[in-house]
Amino acid sequence: MFFSGKNWCAALLIAAVLSGHAPAVADSKILSADPSDQGDWIVDEWERKYRDPHLVLFDDALAPRTADGTVAVSFLDQNFILIRMALPVVFDPSSTTVSSAFRTDGVVRLGAALAKYHAEWKARQNRPLRIYILGHSDGADGSTVTTGSADERSLALAQALMKALAPHLPGGINAAAHGRGNDDPVCVPIEKASCGPLNRRIELLVERVH
Repeated sequence: MFFSGKNWCAALLIAAVLSGHAPAVADSKILSADPSDQGDWIVDEWERKYRDPHLVLFDDALAPRTADGTVAVSFLDQNFILIRMALPVVFDPSSTTVSSAFRTDGVVRLGAALAKYHAEWKARQNRPLRIYILGHSDGADGSTVTTGSADERSLALAQALMKALAPHLPGGINAAAHGRGNDDPVCVPIEKASCGPLNRRIELLVERVH
């Protein structure tokens, strides 16, 4: 029998129950939930319980944005954690200015998470932690950059977040900001109207602790 998506996760949960290694999920939420939603709730609890704690650290720092899909935290590869954020989460509309809301909440919480992460890094590594902030733009979203080019706007986005985040970073971190223009789309073709909001984004790459 083959499973995919959440059915596959549910199958793992059933196997764990039978083996006696399942997480405890019988609390008021599951007992009072609509039966049609119970499977998804169990899987969500399962995924969070066994999610890498470093990802959970950044999930929590950027909640509730990670819950509504405007922020995503994942492993890019074996070397970096990827934190991907939609531009409206971080910036004022059609601007390269970090919004006051994100500056007073998101930046502070993200800085605290990075400080905690860095403490673990120092305990395991004898070199600075590397962080890259990457701006992505197609130059077609009402840019306030005078030239309006994708490359310059994406760099301005990355530099603005770097400037806002810098006071909250602990010493011993090598941080750099780069503009990627439209060289790394997550949605194609880039000319498609619905792809624009997905491709215009800001990302943090945080070196992984091993």
